[in-house]
Amino acid sequence: MSSERIKLIKETLSKIDRKFTIWEDGTWHGGPWFDGIWHKGTWKHGHFYKGTWKKGTWEGGSFHEGTWEDGSWRGGAFLGGMWKGGDWYGGLFLGGTWENGHWYGGSFHEGTWENGYWYGGEWKGGTWIKGWILYKNEWVESKVSPDIFFKNNPV
Repeated sequence: MSSERIKLIKETLSKIDRKFTIWEDGTWHGGPWFDGIWHKGTWKHGHFYKGTWKKGTWEGGSFHEGTWEDGSWRGGAFLGGMWKGGDWYGGLFLGGTWENGHWYGGSFHEGTWENGYWYGGEWKGGTWIKGWILYKNEWVESKVSPDIFFKNNPV
């Protein structure tokens, strides 16, 4: 997603009337979400802005500067905020902090990886503090990012 597109989205979101919302299960079919708490359910596209995610399935869209506490991510763009656990199956991590969880695929472009389990995917940049990397069917604790790890430890 280009910086111009992100700027346009933020400008548009800033003009919409915001109300605090609590979502308890169900399916979201698109549109903006602001400053609320998501508790279970399925997200099918849209823009999630500065809210708190607690469980559920994410199936695309953009997540802006919120807190992700648990759930299943299946595509879309994470554009900043805090990831505190859950399963990542694909999509773009474009900023923020990854604190814990399971990474099964997708592209990590920037941000800070503090801890978690790396099964595979693309490491494109960011800061890796520590984590666990699946290597030859065993978990190896690593203080270097997956790109450096696999360069030094060929499969």
